[in-house]
Parts: sequence; C-alpha cells; structure tokens
Amino acid sequence: ASREQVENRSGLQSSTGVPSDQIILDSTKVTNQVDSDTPVSKPTDKPQAPAQQWVFCASQWKECKCRGRVRWGNDDKWHDIVPAAGKSTVIVSCSVQTLPDVRPGDDDKHCEC
Repeated sequence: ASREQVENRSGLQSSTGVPSDQIILDSTKVTNQVDSDTPVSKPTDKPQAPAQQWVFCASQWKECKCRGRVRWGNDDKWHDIVPAAGKSTVIVSCSVQTLPDVRPGDDDKHCEC
C-alpha cells in the first residue's frame, strides 16, 4: 500500500513523540460501515399542506360560486367539483338534479368552498 504524509499545521506531537506534521498514515482504502441497529436519519417526505378549511356556500337547491374547488354532500360523503381547465371559479347548482346524490334521503346536503 502507498503511504502519504498527512499535513497538520497545529505543531502537536503524537503520543509517540513524533511531530504530527511528520506522521505517516497508510492510505489503505477505508470503508464507512453503519451498524444495522444504529438509527439512520432519513429526509422526511415533503410537508403536507394543511387540510383545506371548508366553508358553507349554499344549501340544497341553491347556487354556489367558489374560487377553487367546491364539494357537495354532507358528513362523510362528498363529491368534489374542480374548476374547468383555465378557470379559477366554480359556479354550480347544489341539487340532485345537477350533481350525484351522494347521500340519498339526506335533506341537509349542501355545497362548501
């Protein structure tokens, strides 16, 4: 194996009494190994955007106009409406005549922005 001199400007001496700027190290390849039980820091996924705060827009049978998405339904059943390509606003009639009946028999369906 080749040897190379390690440069050290501190002027310190090794425990053998040899000035540290004269210590010769073996330049044999050294590999970095990680113990499999050692936790490894990994980058986290991208931070998630906060959940959208939905705001009441219109009750059933009324018109709703929202900038961005609209959702239609109630409780845990919703149908999403997104703006058409190139548009930023949605105007929709919140009724089972124009939208899917996501909660049959529920008279409290409504639209939210």
